[in-house]
Amino acid sequence: MEGYKLTVRFYSPPVFYDPPILDALVHYALEKKLGQNISRCAYLMPQRVRGPRPGVDGVREMYKLIRYWEGGIFLSTALQFDAHPEFLDSWKKRFESKYSRLADFGKARRRINTASGSYRSYNMPLPAHAIRIGWWLFIGDGPAVLNLLEQYIPAVGKKRSEGFGHINDYVLEPKALAPRDVMALRPIPKEYADKIGLAGNERIMAWRPPYWSRGNQTLCVVPS
Repeated sequence: MEGYKLTVRFYSPPVFYDPPILDALVHYALEKKLGQNISRCAYLMPQRVRGPRPGVDGVREMYKLIRYWEGGIFLSTALQFDAHPEFLDSWKKRFESKYSRLADFGKARRRINTASGSYRSYNMPLPAHAIRIGWWLFIGDGPAVLNLLEQYIPAVGKKRSEGFGHINDYVLEPKALAPRDVMALRPIPKEYADKIGLAGNERIMAWRPPYWSRGNQTLCVVPS
């Protein structure tokens, strides 16, 4: 496996609190790819019924695409970018009138009040980033990663369905990288950071995909 720089050009500003990590996108893309040929019912069956799912939360192919270091830390960085304006955008949270049949009105008139009460519309603030170009560094199978992202990841960050974080194109180029170069630009568990002498901010967060899993949360060293 070789080192690569994967550059991305954004069509619209991405929304995120923590910069997205490349292995999270690869894991998500693989889940989408692997889920195409099985029914949703089979995919959601309990593990005791469908059997164990080996690999990274059931995705063995992750090991073929991105090299991993001691403890299972994938050698891919968080999104890197130059200094840029950050601004507060918003998304309108409103009641969809087509679902009014699901609301319990009792004996009252069937009317949705979106000005006050539980169905009130409001603006949800979003931290948007005016990034034109960003990039990830990683060690792995570059062409395979590029092909997977081009097929399944047209946007990154939050509220992608609302138009945020859409991508114009990806550009892959070889780059000489050592494992330490990559791990200095991503969160890693503090015990491993201490071993290789990496310093940074310390916080509780996930360090490997799937990043929503509570089992992957621990005290990490995060790039400052």
